[in-house]
Amino acid sequence: MPVINYKTQTKLENVVQIIQQGISKSHLIINKTQIKEKTHIVNWDIDKYVLSDDSYYPSFDSSPGEFDFFYTHEYFGTGGLTQRNTIISKKLYNILKINNIKGLNYYPMKG
Repeated sequence: MPVINYKTQTKLENVVQIIQQGISKSHLIINKTQIKEKTHIVNWDIDKYVLSDDSYYPSFDSSPGEFDFFYTHEYFGTGGLTQRNTIISKKLYNILKINNIKGLNYYPMKG
């Protein structure tokens, strides 16, 4: 999707916006040892996680579907921040790496 410069209203030729394709068809397997903090948000009836940084990102309990760029079912964040994490396929990861796309951080998932 094109990105427009706010001040000039012109299209930025070296910037693109990628929109997630949807939500994973499966859930993450989050082990107790991976959880740094877990909060239940009563009004939304969801659990929100903060994961420890010392291991791989949790794997899915089954195939997440055919998306290359998508959200998790689970919510993450601290304080007032509550969001679903973004997952990319190995195919998209390779495309981004080959094209030397900057400004992204990658965390490997447990296989």
